[in-house]
Amino acid sequence: MMFKSIVLGVALGLTAVAAQASVVVSMYQVTPQGPGASLGTVTLADTPYGLMLTPNLHGLTPGGHGFH
Repeated sequence: MMFKSIVLGVALGLTAVAAQASVVVSMYQVTPQGPGASLGTVTLADTPYGLMLTPNLHGLTPGGHGFH
């Protein structure tokens, strides 16, 4: 089974969100050679309740996935 990892540049995303209402972050498969195929995007939006992450992802294996 092929395992795909997702890396989210939280520091960059949070910096961008501080300057605007929302930002779209491109997500890529992590490979031993570095960034791989595009997996979609995650939109980071500031809300009255905190930061909201809205994934728009594709090509993931079935099962649980997480953001780190």
